[in-house]
Amino acid sequence: LWECFKTAVFWRGEVLQTPVLVLDQFEEIFTLQTADKRQWLARQLGELVGDGLPQSLRARLQPGEKLPYSEKPPAVKIVLSLREDYLGALQELSGEIPRILENRFRLTTLNREQAHAAVLKPARLAQEGVFAAQPFDYEEAAVEDLLTFLSDRTGEIEPFQLQILCRQVEQQVAAAQTKGQQDVHVDEAYLGGRTRMEAVLQNFYLDAVRRLQSRRLRNRARDLCEEGLLDSQGHRRILEEKDIQ
Repeated sequence: LWECFKTAVFWRGEVLQTPVLVLDQFEEIFTLQTADKRQWLARQLGELVGDGLPQSLRARLQPGEKLPYSEKPPAVKIVLSLREDYLGALQELSGEIPRILENRFRLTTLNREQAHAAVLKPARLAQEGVFAAQPFDYEEAAVEDLLTFLSDRTGEIEPFQLQILCRQVEQQVAAAQTKGQQDVHVDEAYLGGRTRMEAVLQNFYLDAVRRLQSRRLRNRARDLCEEGLLDSQGHRRILEEKDIQ
């Protein structure tokens, strides 16, 4: 990895970029990989965030051989995302990555101010091919209705529930824009009131299953999600692909 990021150059237009290596579901190196493979990956990441040329590369040099690049470490950032209950397991990798626990961020439920920004800011972004809709805006009353509904429902604002409802709004906006309506301001009608928002959340899982083509596949998918992926206490089980198949 050190050699790869040292010699690769990342551009966006004419601007040199700093690459960010994101390893999501990082807990799977503890649940699916052997100790040897964990240590191998830890060495690779440790070298990448080290202070200079890795010893493994230095050992490959022949007497008198010069490097084709400087010993300065590559400019790269690493983000590890994992379930909180595996945070302590990272200590196992600290021998290879001494600073692995220094910079941490705990993702929790959103407060009202954070949720307000999470609704408005993405809707205003313009990225062709990334979003279903062109930039649009929300009326403040609609945002307040949305956040009040979610906070009243469980006492807090869950990011996943907010995402489901905002996606439902975006799909409606995209449909309106397809029909020629460009300057869209989302009002309470897009949300459909508390009953409609509750139905969107309750039916999210069933709607996903219904998109499968045959009844046989739908039944198998429900068996997998409701029994195969949950243990007797209702906690999610981590399965390998061959076991799921």
